[in-house]
Amino acid sequence: MRIDILSNKLATDRFGGVARYIVELAKAINKTSNHVRLDAKVFQNEYLRRSCGELGHNGIFSKKFGRFAPTINSVLRSSVVGGRLRSDLTHSTFYERPSVGFRNAPSVLTVYDMIHEVFYPRQRFVAVKRKAFKRADRMIAISEHTKCDIVERWDADPDTIDVVHLASSIEDVIREPTWVSPTPAPYLLWVGSRGFYKNFRRFVQALPLTSCYQDGVGVVCAGGAGFSSKNLEDLHTSGVDPRRVVHVSPSEAELAGLYEHASMLVYASEYEGFGIPLLEAMQLGCPVVASDTSSMPEVAEDAAEYCDPLSCDSIATAIDSVYYDSTKRQFLIDRGRKRARRFSWKRCGEETIETYLKAIG
Repeated sequence: MRIDILSNKLATDRFGGVARYIVELAKAINKTSNHVRLDAKVFQNEYLRRSCGELGHNGIFSKKFGRFAPTINSVLRSSVVGGRLRSDLTHSTFYERPSVGFRNAPSVLTVYDMIHEVFYPRQRFVAVKRKAFKRADRMIAISEHTKCDIVERWDADPDTIDVVHLASSIEDVIREPTWVSPTPAPYLLWVGSRGFYKNFRRFVQALPLTSCYQDGVGVVCAGGAGFSSKNLEDLHTSGVDPRRVVHVSPSEAELAGLYEHASMLVYASEYEGFGIPLLEAMQLGCPVVASDTSSMPEVAEDAAEYCDPLSCDSIATAIDSVYYDSTKRQFLIDRGRKRARRFSWKRCGEETIETYLKAIG
C-alpha cells in the first residue's frame, strides 16, 4: 500500500506526543512491505528531523514558517504535482482535511481523546474534529476508553473503530554521562502541562497533607510552559514552599534521568486519552501514582497505585503509601517493567495496517 499520513503536528510542534506517534508509526509501517509518505514538506519537528534518512523523507526543516507551515503544506499537497502522487489511503493524524488530489482515497482518522468535548465543548476545534469524523471511513482510538467516548459523544458505530495502543521509546534514549538532579532533595515527578484537567491544583493542595512533604520531599515539574501566575497562586494558597517545586524543560536524555531518579511519577490527571508518561515511567523503573479514571487503569493495570483525582486526601494517601512502603515500591517497579513490555511501536504499526486493510475493504 501507498499511504499518505497527513501530519500538521510535524509542521507546528518541535516535540510532543502526537508528533512522536506520527514519526514512530511511519517508521514501523515502513519496515513492512508498505510505503508511507508524510505530508510535511515543511516541518520543524525534531523527531522527524532525526528520522528523515530512515523514512526517506525529503522535506525542509525550518522553524521560520511557524503557524503558516500547515498552510504551505496544504498548498503543496493541492498542487498539480501533489495530485499526480496517487495514494491507496490517507491517514489523518490531527483532523486534517485531505486536499483535492487525495480525496478519492479511503481515509482513516486517529482520535486521541474527547478532552475538548468534555472540558471545552464550545471551542471551534470540536467542530473540526466532528467534520474529520464524518469524512473518515474508519477510525483508530488510542484506548478502549477513547473508543467508548467516541461512541457516546459522536454516536459512532463501534464496529468502525479499532483500538490501537501507543508505545514509548524512552528506554532507548542515550543517557547523559553526568546526570545532575535539579533539586538536592528526593522528589516527586510531574510530567507534562499543568492545565485545568491535568489537576495540578489538587496535587499541590494534597502535598501539605503528605508526610513525605513534611519530611522534605520536593517536586520536579518536567515539560509544559513555566509556572503561570495561577500555578504560583495555587502554591501560595496551599502553603507549599515554591522553592521546593522546580520547573525544567528537559531533553529526552534528561527526562529519562528524571524518571530513573524520581521517588515516583504522580499522574493525577482528571482525564487522559492514553498517558504516555505512564509507559515512560514503567519502562524506566519509576513507581507510578495515577488517577483511577479514564484510560489510566487500562494502560497501567496493576502497575500503579491509584487515587481519586477529585480528592486531595486520596492523592496524599497514595503518595505516602508508595513513598514509605519499600515492598510496594518494588512491586510497582517490577510490575511496571513487565506491563510496559506489552506496548511497542512495532505492534502499533501492525495493528494500524490491519485498520488500513479494513478501510480499503
